Amino acid sequence: MGVFKMGVFWVGVALTTVGVMSVYSHAVTIHVPADYATIQEAMEVALVGDEIIVAPGEYRGPVNLRAGVTLRGTDPTDPDVVDATVIRGDWDRRCVSIVDPGGHDAVLEGFSLTESRGSEGSAVLIQGASPTIRRCRFWRNHGRSGGAMSIIDGSPTIEYCQFIENGERSSVDKGGAIAIFGQSEPQISHCLFESNNADEGGAVYALNASALFTNCRFIENGLAFEIEFRDGEFIAIPSPFFPSAASGGAIRIVTDAGLGARAVNLTLNQCLVAGNYADRGGAIRANNSQSPGQLTVNVHRSTIVDNYTGLRDVNREAILFSVNVSWNIHASIVWQTWDTSLLTSGDTVITNSLLKKVLAAANDEIPLDTLGSGNISSLYPQFIKRYSTCLEYYDPYNHGEGCRLAIDPN
Repeated sequence: MGVFKMGVFWVGVALTTVGVMSVYSHAVTIHVPADYATIQEAMEVALVGDEIIVAPGEYRGPVNLRAGVTLRGTDPTDPDVVDATVIRGDWDRRCVSIVDPGGHDAVLEGFSLTESRGSEGSAVLIQGASPTIRRCRFWRNHGRSGGAMSIIDGSPTIEYCQFIENGERSSVDKGGAIAIFGQSEPQISHCLFESNNADEGGAVYALNASALFTNCRFIENGLAFEIEFRDGEFIAIPSPFFPSAASGGAIRIVTDAGLGARAVNLTLNQCLVAGNYADRGGAIRANNSQSPGQLTVNVHRSTIVDNYTGLRDVNREAILFSVNVSWNIHASIVWQTWDTSLLTSGDTVITNSLLKKVLAAANDEIPLDTLGSGNISSLYPQFIKRYSTCLEYYDPYNHGEGCRLAIDPN
């Protein structure tokens, strides 16, 4: 059964011309499958301000989410309902596209998106739009650029989502979960990135694009082997089935001067980055081919611990960056993840933080007096307690502070 939408029209007639002065419609709620059998059928009649409510069940993509339309499951706050409200790609198509230039008012909320495949953003493609995506689960999607999502010239808000087991290095080049390109500045908060994999950026890849992550967790992305936490440390268990990320186990960010000069910022605020792996840059790898100062990585009140790199050797080049990258690390814990290259960067500012390195010939704290002020000893009494607490499962469906491991003593 369709939904009839009443409009108000004013028609003016002047000899041979007829003009339509205005068209106005009241927003309505459309139910799937009660009013329309498929989501796309409902989307084709929806207007700005309308809401499409989808009952639990399995639906097929592709869906073209229009500007100003809200597409929502019946109860986005209930994980069981979200898991039961599924949009599938059947391994040969995308789930949702948001490409309308006015798409900043579009909302996608309360769905599981899975089994999609595409060249860009297999589950969700955002292009020239800035929608809100909230309380969605992206699981087992594969795409060449963005295993689950690709953002091109858009600045979406992404909240309380899970990105799990997206991508695989044999099929995904960039961004196992998300790939970000062009004039993009997404704001991503309270999200879980776990067990995603790609050649560059096990979880996230960004090219000439900025990104802000707040209260997010990056766990065991880019792995060629499983990681178990035993007796206070991560243990690597080799896997013969899947290759690892080559660069940037959790995040890979790159600038290319050939694409035009642009200041780029990667910011992690109150995030946990743990147990990720890559051949180069187990946690984060950043490279800037523009002039110095064009790429800045900000790590604030975050914890980066026990990441792996380099032929299963623990903690070599776990964060790798070029001399053209500026790093600002404040009130953070960086534990067992630093190569000595950190000490050679003249653009690194570290304040009120705890850093510890583990190298082949040493198990020592980095001499922080030359790197910043007010830095914290490894004897910081809250470190072990807060670290172990944050390793417990964090449910991004629920509101909360996320991982506040590193405390600013000021």
